[in-house]
Amino acid sequence: MKLYGSRLSPFVERVILAIKLKGIDGKIEHAAPPGGMKSDDYLAISPLGKVPALEDGGFCLPESQVICDYLEERFPEAPLLPGDPEARARVRLICRLVDLYAFEGLVPLFGQAPLPEADRDAALIADSLAKLDTALDAIEAVIMPIGRAHGDDWSLADCALVPLFFYLTLLMPGFGADPTAGRPKLHAWLNAVADEALVKESNAAMREAVRAFRAQG
Repeated sequence: MKLYGSRLSPFVERVILAIKLKGIDGKIEHAAPPGGMKSDDYLAISPLGKVPALEDGGFCLPESQVICDYLEERFPEAPLLPGDPEARARVRLICRLVDLYAFEGLVPLFGQAPLPEADRDAALIADSLAKLDTALDAIEAVIMPIGRAHGDDWSLADCALVPLFFYLTLLMPGFGADPTAGRPKLHAWLNAVADEALVKESNAAMREAVRAFRAQG
């Protein structure tokens, strides 16, 4: 099996975290898209030309959450979905809120962050921060108050939240915002996972990927 993509991408990182938590690192090779993301070779693997993509024999699969779900079924040992239906729904809901709402607010900030304050689009930033507030408030409403996103065990929700919060804590302070302000459950979650070796390694890898990307520019 082969996973395509850079750890600069929070969506690639989500899958890497799931792979590590499931203990299947040795079964999956990590590679850059052959010829680049828009090359014919890679478009044959991922028709949208995006990362991540998973190749399992002749089967190719894009979309991070779909890949995580596939790995959950392909390797049911060390499950990242809880057995209880309510808890499973909570995990899936957090992943959905991250994908559909949190990143909608976060993505525009990537283009604004490097600009001098005088050159920034104030209306775009205000709209983005408002969307992030809505998304984070929704996540705050469903996340568990202590431990992991749904309780004591790691889940696919944590895999989605760790790389999201890497970028939230990197970008939002530069716009005078704090992703955990007024959100005690998210604050508790972030404190609970911050010292975990898995999260430290993930953050370090993403930090290095950001440094390398900036160096190219």
